[in-house]
Amino acid sequence: MKKIKLSLVSYLNTFPFLYGIEKSGFINPEWIEIVLETPSQCAKSILSGSSDVGLLPIGAYLTTDQSKFEVITDYCLGAENEVKSVLLLSDIPLEKIKTICLDSQSRTSNLLVQVLAHEYWNLSAEFISSEEKVTNVEVAKLLIGDRALEKRNHFRYSYDLAKEWFDFTSLPFVFALWVAKKEIAGRIEDALNKSIKFSEDKISELLHYYNFPNVITFEEAYAYLTRDMSYSLTHKKKEAIERFSNLVVKNNLV
Repeated sequence: MKKIKLSLVSYLNTFPFLYGIEKSGFINPEWIEIVLETPSQCAKSILSGSSDVGLLPIGAYLTTDQSKFEVITDYCLGAENEVKSVLLLSDIPLEKIKTICLDSQSRTSNLLVQVLAHEYWNLSAEFISSEEKVTNVEVAKLLIGDRALEKRNHFRYSYDLAKEWFDFTSLPFVFALWVAKKEIAGRIEDALNKSIKFSEDKISELLHYYNFPNVITFEEAYAYLTRDMSYSLTHKKKEAIERFSNLVVKNNLV
């Protein structure tokens, strides 16, 4: 039987998913291939069909043909408030920022920072790719994932986008959803749900098993996975996805 290819984001925040898939016993390792990728690579793999199941960033989910796949599991990558790993970093305060360097690894966070700038911060800034040269000092940089955890204390100002979104909407935020090709969704969903649930009370164990970023302490990593990240796909999170989708469309970001 051909192996099912599963794409996971290669950041600390997916360790609970990875550990459950590898260690719970609900998924036979002989019929699944796990690939660890950046969020943008995950999106490309899933949308191109090279992966059968995986974490699809919400930015890609909202801006592509959703008939190609099915949302599965009771879980997501989300945050109820502050997340600490999706940050706008700068040496100047928010109101003075004129240029924002977007993160090439995340369409979702790029969309989120633009929505916040237009709808909440009332900020007129130029958005450029991280590869472009910056010609002024009134600049901020968007960073996500483990790199954000590493660099968050290297700048005078740090704006947590999940917290800014919550302050704006009183809603949590969803960064990625579990999706699968329609023909395999029914075969994999129950096993994935059980695998992820298996890890819920094993955060300390999985942090000892995997190598988490050495720029944060064990206690910080534990707090990040148990307090800052929020994995259940609740009604409020579904409401947040709809609100975000509407604002993306309103601001012509698709």
